[in-house]
Amino acid sequence: YLLIINQVNSIDDNYDTKSKAYQLSYYNNNTSKYLPKPIRIAFLITGQLARLELTSKIRNIFIPNARIGHQVDIIIFLDNQVDQIKQTFWKFDYSNTPFIHYDEGELTSFLYDRFEDAQTGKSTKVYVRLDSPSQDKYQIVGTVIPVADKIIHKTNDKMGEVMPEGGIEKAADRFQNNMRWLSGLRDCMKWVQKIEYEQQMFYDLVVRLRDDSYVFDNWILNYEWYGNKLTSARTASFRGVNDHNFVVDRKYADELFRGLTEDYYFNKSLAHDHWGNPEHRIYLIANAYNIPIQNNTICQQPIVPLRGLYDSNHWLMHTSYAKKLIQECNDPLTKKLYDCKCDDRWIHMLNTSVAVID
Repeated sequence: YLLIINQVNSIDDNYDTKSKAYQLSYYNNNTSKYLPKPIRIAFLITGQLARLELTSKIRNIFIPNARIGHQVDIIIFLDNQVDQIKQTFWKFDYSNTPFIHYDEGELTSFLYDRFEDAQTGKSTKVYVRLDSPSQDKYQIVGTVIPVADKIIHKTNDKMGEVMPEGGIEKAADRFQNNMRWLSGLRDCMKWVQKIEYEQQMFYDLVVRLRDDSYVFDNWILNYEWYGNKLTSARTASFRGVNDHNFVVDRKYADELFRGLTEDYYFNKSLAHDHWGNPEHRIYLIANAYNIPIQNNTICQQPIVPLRGLYDSNHWLMHTSYAKKLIQECNDPLTKKLYDCKCDDRWIHMLNTSVAVID
C-alpha cells in the first residue's frame, strides 16, 4: 500500500496554502484503509553544512509525514567547517550554497517558519547542532587499509567534474572520509538517545538523510513496511545497501550506527573485515547483528543525490546516479514486478540533471 500513498500528487507547489485538516481529508479520501498508523520518526541529517539541501526534504518528506499524523523530529548534525569541503573524489562548487553561512538559530528558525506555514502544529520538532567533527583522524588497525582505492575511469567536463591527480582516490583518504561520516552517525545516535530520555519516549524508525539528497516527490513512511529491518534504495545499491538515505527500525539503530565505527576497533569478528566501501560496511554490520535488509524502488523513495551548484539558481545532480534512476524507470520489470510507474516529470528532471534552488 505504500505505493498507493506515494502516488498521491506531489504537494511541492502548494503545501503552504493547504491546512492540515485538508491534507488529512485528502489522504483519507485517496488512500482509504491504506493511511499509515501514526508513528514517531527521527530524521537524522548528517554531513556538511556547505552541502546542505533542505527545501525539498521539507516539502516532500517532513510536511507530508507530519500531516498524516506521524511525529516528525528533524535532528541536524552537520560539520560547519565550510572553508574546507571534505571531498576527495570529485571537486564540486559549494562556494555559495543556500545555508553555508547559517548558524544553529537561523537554521532552526528556517525550519520552524516552514512548518508554521504548513500548519503541522506540534507534529514537528527541530534539533540543530553545527560543529566541527569530534575527531578528524582515525587510526588504521594493523597494516591493511579496510577500504579500496577508487579508480576514476571517466570524467564529465561538461558538468564541471575535475579528475583528481593520478585518477585515483587513495584508500587511505577514503578510509578517513568513510570513518568521518560514519562516526557522525554514531554521534547523532547518541543525541537521539538523549532526546528519547528527556522526552520519555522511543522512536519507531530512524532515518538517515544525506545532506545533499534532493527529494523530488513525496516519501511517506510507515511501520508496516519499514519496521523490523533496514531499508534503502534499490538503484545504486551494493550488497543490497544504498548508503545515501536509509531507514532502520529503532530497535536496531544503536547496534548499526555504533557498530559502523566502534566495531572496527572493538569487535574481533569484524575488526579486520575488508569493507571496500561504506555500503559494504553497513551490510557487514547489519549481517553481524541479524538485521534484515530490503530495498525500495524509485516510486517508494524518490531521491537523487546532488553534486554542488550548477549555477547560482540550480543544483547539479549526481549525473551517473540520475541516469541509473532513469534506467530503473525504463526497466519493464520495475512496473511489472514492483508496480512502479515513473512520473514523466521525474524523467524530464533527471534527464536535465539540474534542480532549481528555492
